[in-house]
Amino acid sequence: MMKILLWRVSAMTGKAPDSDVLTENRDGSGEPQGDEAPRRQACGGYLAAHLDGRAVRFQAAAPPREQQRTGQPMNLVIRAAEARDRGRLIDLYEVLNRHEDKLTGDRRIGREAAAENLDDSRARLGSDGLFLVAEVDGEVVGLVTLDFKEGAIYVRPELRAHAHIVELVVDPAHQRHGIGRALMTAAEGEAAARGYRRLTISVMVGNREAEQAYARHGFRPLAQELVKTIGGSAAD
Repeated sequence: MMKILLWRVSAMTGKAPDSDVLTENRDGSGEPQGDEAPRRQACGGYLAAHLDGRAVRFQAAAPPREQQRTGQPMNLVIRAAEARDRGRLIDLYEVLNRHEDKLTGDRRIGREAAAENLDDSRARLGSDGLFLVAEVDGEVVGLVTLDFKEGAIYVRPELRAHAHIVELVVDPAHQRHGIGRALMTAAEGEAAARGYRRLTISVMVGNREAEQAYARHGFRPLAQELVKTIGGSAAD
C-alpha cells in the first residue's frame, strides 16, 4: 500500500502543527468526509490532497511499481522535512551532486559540500518554498524542493507566477519504484492548491533518463540554456 502524507509547510522550520496526525477518518476509510473533505488534484495515477492546517493520509489511486513487482506493500509517506532528517538529507544532496558532476564536471562533491548545499537550499527557498521528503518504512529516501517565482514582464500575466521544482533526488537503492513520480505529484498538487497554473523543472543535458521521466509526467521542453567558457577553447 502506498500512502501519501502531505501538508503545507514552512521550508525554514520544516515543522507541522501538532494536529498534523490524521491517520484515519471518522468513517474508517482514510478519506475526509463532509466539511473535512480536502481539495484534490489528480495527476499521474496519484492523488495529492490538501487540508488546511492538518495532514491527510490516504491510499494512492495506483500502486507503486515495487508493489506490482514483488506483491509486497511499500509504506511510502511524503511529508515535510524536519530537523531530524538532516543527516539523510546531506546523503541525498551528496548523491545529487555526484550524479550531476558526471554530466557537468563542475559540481563540488563530498559531504561538506552537500551539507552547505542543503543549508543554501533552505535559505534560498525561504518561508514560502516547499521542502518535502519521501520516507519508506521510516527511512528518508527521497527529496523534492519547490520554489514559487514571478516570471518576466513579457510573460502573459496569468502565467507569470509559476512553481519550480528546484531539486529532485531519490536514493539509488530505492529508484525505479515510483518514488520520484510520487514526489513530483506531491509538488504539483501543492502548486495547484496554491493556484499556480505552471510548473517547471530543469534537466541537465545528457540526463536522458530524467528527461524521459519528466516527459511521462507531462513536462514538455520550454527553453535551452547554453554555456561558454570565456577565454577557453570551444571544447571547454
